[in-house]
Parts: sequence; C-alpha cells; structure tokens
Amino acid sequence: MFPRLNRFLFLITGKSSKLSASSQKPASLQLMNLRVIVAGLAGGVAIFLWGFVAHMLLPLGQAGMEALPYQAKVLPAISASVKEPGLYIFPWPESPPGTPMPMNQQAQQAAAELYRTSPHGLLLFHPSGGAMLTGGQLLAEFSTNCITAMIAASLVSWLLASLQSFVARVLFVTMLGLLASIAVNVPYWNWYEFPGRFTLAEMLEHVVGFGAAGLVIAALIKPPRIYPAEASGDLARPVAEPSQR
Repeated sequence: MFPRLNRFLFLITGKSSKLSASSQKPASLQLMNLRVIVAGLAGGVAIFLWGFVAHMLLPLGQAGMEALPYQAKVLPAISASVKEPGLYIFPWPESPPGTPMPMNQQAQQAAAELYRTSPHGLLLFHPSGGAMLTGGQLLAEFSTNCITAMIAASLVSWLLASLQSFVARVLFVTMLGLLASIAVNVPYWNWYEFPGRFTLAEMLEHVVGFGAAGLVIAALIKPPRIYPAEASGDLARPVAEPSQR
C-alpha cells in the first residue's frame, strides 16, 4: 500500500513520501489482523451454513441414530428411576445420588463382570421437557463455528510463508478439520462403541465444513503482492535529464 503511495507521490511531485518502513510495518500488521478477524467470521458463516445443509437437507445429521423403541413404556420407567440430568454409563456399580461414580479397582472389576453378562452403553438423559431447538443453541453453534474458523485463520496467517498457493491454504484448513475429527470421534467409537455410521458422518461433516471455511479463509488471507521496486528495496528512480548546453 505505502510503496504504491511512494511511487505515486514521486511521479506527481518528484519527491518520495516520508513514510518509513517502521511506519509501514504496524499498518500491515493491523491489516493482517483485520483480515484474520474477517476471515474467521466469514469462515464461521460457511461452517454454520454447511451444518444447516448437512442436518436439514442431507441425512448426515441422523446417520447412525435410531428412535428409542417402545418409548411409551421405556421413558416412564427411566423417569421413575433417574431424577437428575446427566450422562450415565451402564452397567456400573451404583453410588448414592449426588456422589461421584466409584472408580476404584473393586468397582472396575465389578463393572467388567457386568459387561460380560448384561447390556452396556451410555445414556444421555434429561428428565424434564424442553424445546428441541432454541435461539440460544443456534447462537452457541454459530459462535463456536466462528471461534474455530478464527483459530484456523490465525494459523494460516502465521504460516503464510509456507502456504503461498490458494490450494495449499485450503488443504491446510481442511486437514485441521480432519485432525479434529479423528482426535474427537475415533476415541468415542473405539472406547464407547459409538456406531460406525455415526462416527463417519460426524467426521465427514467436520471435514467438509472446514474445507468450506478453508475456501473463504484462503481467499481472504494471502501473501502480499511483491513489486520489482519493492523487492529491491528501491523506489522508482528518476531518469537523469539531459544537460542543457
């Protein structure tokens, strides 16, 4: 920006502007920080919109999930026994309500024996009714999308010297999504036996979402253009006028 201004002033007035390199650097840093914020917000919008498509228009949001059978009988029975909202693992030796679940060696051995002879799993339970979709949930989701996209945009700006091409920047952000998907979803599939279809759908949703954010981030955060005069550190030099005899 400032080298262009220098060249313009030189052509008009014959004098270079007094903007020094030290004054240019803070300005370029502020511009990059602004681009990171804008790219993070735009990337968050891309992830949020893709989530809408994945859950509302595609079957990814429901992959691996099934409706609980015999709900008219099962839900009253569970509600009669489970009074507090929470994530419950079963089978496991019980503890008094409001106390931490036992994790000593004896409890783990008892749980291992129960696993061999009875059904097992996780139960995420809320005893009271509530809205299925709220504005607060949408706001929390959108905020989370923007935060993750802003982190990705910050990483791209820090590694911009190694991510010169548009494709490289898009692939980098997409790989961040793949990394997060593997780190979060695969352990749940491995340790808690989450359905394979659910795990793959979740991973696909995150990878595609980060890929969409990567397209936006790569378009907004890119290396600055280098002009020959800027590369050599010199401005356009005046042509010596012929001496008048």
